[in-house]
Amino acid sequence: MYVAVKGGERAILNSYRMLDDYRRGDRALPELTLAQVREQMPLAVSRVMAEGSLYDPHLAALAIKQAAGDLIEAVFLLRAYRTTLPRFGYSVALDTGTMRLQRRISSTFKDVPGGQVLGPTYDYTQRLLDFTLEAEREHAPLPPASTTLDARMPRVTDLLRQESLIEPETVPEHDPAPPDLTREPLALPAARPARLQNLARADEGFLLSMGYSTQRGYGNSHPFAAEIRYGEVEVELFVEELGFAVTIGEIEVTECQMVSQFAGNAEEGPSFTRGYGLVFGYGERKAMSMALADRAMRAAELGEAADAPANDVEFMLYHSDNVEASGFVQHLKLPHYVDFQTNLELLRRLRAERGQGVPAPGANAVRTRPCRHGASAGAGGHRIMTDNNADLSANANANAAVRDEHYNFGYLDESTKRMLRRALLKAVAIPGYQVPFGSREMPLPYGWGTGGIQVTASIIGSDDVLKVIDQGSDDTTNAINIRRFFGRVTGVQTTERTAQASIVQTRHRIPETPLAKGQIMVFQVPIPEPLRWLEPSETETRTMHALAEYGAMHVKLYEDIARHGRIATTYDYPVMVNQRYMMRPSPIPKFDNPKLDYSPALMLFGAGREKRVYAVPPFTSVKSLDFDDHPFAVETWEGCCELCGSTDSYLDEIITDDAGGRMFVCSDTEYCATRQEHGETGPGGTAANARKEAA
Repeated sequence: MYVAVKGGERAILNSYRMLDDYRRGDRALPELTLAQVREQMPLAVSRVMAEGSLYDPHLAALAIKQAAGDLIEAVFLLRAYRTTLPRFGYSVALDTGTMRLQRRISSTFKDVPGGQVLGPTYDYTQRLLDFTLEAEREHAPLPPASTTLDARMPRVTDLLRQESLIEPETVPEHDPAPPDLTREPLALPAARPARLQNLARADEGFLLSMGYSTQRGYGNSHPFAAEIRYGEVEVELFVEELGFAVTIGEIEVTECQMVSQFAGNAEEGPSFTRGYGLVFGYGERKAMSMALADRAMRAAELGEAADAPANDVEFMLYHSDNVEASGFVQHLKLPHYVDFQTNLELLRRLRAERGQGVPAPGANAVRTRPCRHGASAGAGGHRIMTDNNADLSANANANAAVRDEHYNFGYLDESTKRMLRRALLKAVAIPGYQVPFGSREMPLPYGWGTGGIQVTASIIGSDDVLKVIDQGSDDTTNAINIRRFFGRVTGVQTTERTAQASIVQTRHRIPETPLAKGQIMVFQVPIPEPLRWLEPSETETRTMHALAEYGAMHVKLYEDIARHGRIATTYDYPVMVNQRYMMRPSPIPKFDNPKLDYSPALMLFGAGREKRVYAVPPFTSVKSLDFDDHPFAVETWEGCCELCGSTDSYLDEIITDDAGGRMFVCSDTEYCATRQEHGETGPGGTAANARKEAA
């Protein structure tokens, strides 16, 4: 007998305890204090503040301690906290010319007005391990400065401007306010203010790599460090009631201006052009890399060749964020067995057709085991789950968590919810169309459901009943984690019964129990663009959607037929919505595609990392792409579910022993359990308690 163990929540809680123990280390040693992190790891604190887009050394130190020194995780923690903070206004643009300098150098002149100020730097240290740091030691105080630095030092670029040797600073027409990428989606083509904002919070390693590439011929640029400054600068806020700006504090920043020779064109003569970098704290390498990237992305506007990776604005802006990149790469750790098994089954069939198939141990025996007499076939399972049955079991299966009052209901602030709801209304009005929205950093990683979580957070109310599934199951660690999150920030009832839920959030499956009118299905979407693997450019794919130019997808499907005799797409199968827009139905197996067509439920799709939402309203046509001579067809199995005997549900392949024995059970755990409760059993089932809690 096969017994599915449901120990996910207990495992998560134990993982928390183990992580806390790992972070603490040897308890015989004194615990690291935040003051020690802040004062003795200032470069780490600076990087976390810069890439976390929040200037707060104390919170940055806390994030570093909580992340056990993982700076990308610390950046993520700081950004997630930043999302919860109220916004009082926008500061006046910093005047870095008034910076109280701790360091200021230029590589373009032997000496500059005000002098070269080395300040604290590793530049001239010999990279030999200092073993005196192994023990505490007394530090002699710094000698008093022999000279006093001028309060305002002239910029090197000002000297070049006096001779008209550098491009002039021009204010755009009407001087539009720069976009706020923390509140608005990135729009292409992106103006320079948006690009600089993106680079300021970009990953230092990525920018360093791209900047380095420009020095090796991938960008045709030979820059000079005109000036690098580090110090404190005042932050001012304009107070409407007073009619003038007031100083609200000081922050440390690092500024870099790179200059590069420009050969000129028909409109402008030869001159120097500049690249600019500005970051929180002491981050000289990041500021320099940012300036190099900024100049590289200006190639097209200056009429230069723009054929290197660093010249590609879309590539640079979409791949520079370490929180997004880390989340999506690490999301591969999540369960993907539904996707994998669709490919596995296809591969077996294709190899068998070529005479190359090797049966998996025990697989054939399991597939051909007959269903027991009395086990339902066809749509029998659907008839079992009625609304009356759901109501009868409501008290036993729905439960409410205790809401944490420290957070707004649903975690997101009300203005963000309104923004999301406006985007969703537009998506419902234009079925299948991808609507951009200002995605927020959530306390779960990108790629782990942040888009679906934001959609659910924007529509959920205190009277809703929420069901969360992953790969069709209610008890995967990801489903449990998201369910716990919403319990904590909303306190709403949660359930494992599909028919009882008003909102069902899902990853990679649509439940077997038919959805009903009034229900909302929220899909977590990793990549919303169906044309992404055919055309990586976002600008090009948007044009293709606008013109309904989908021939490339039909060619791709036809190539499958020519090569394999069938369409070899087994999940994330493209569909046409309302006979107009091609849509990616999240990575559901194509088995689930027919459930989208004229569904009575509202289908909402959220992609947090890609900052897109789209929708399929109730009773909307959703047709899977196919050809007259190769019609769309779903997967089939030779046998039935080993536990409940279902022949109309999607089956997971389970490895049962070290010898590689296999069996097949329903992917939808609630559907399978409900069938067993009603006496339906398969060849390996026993009773309604075939699935039970682990002791």
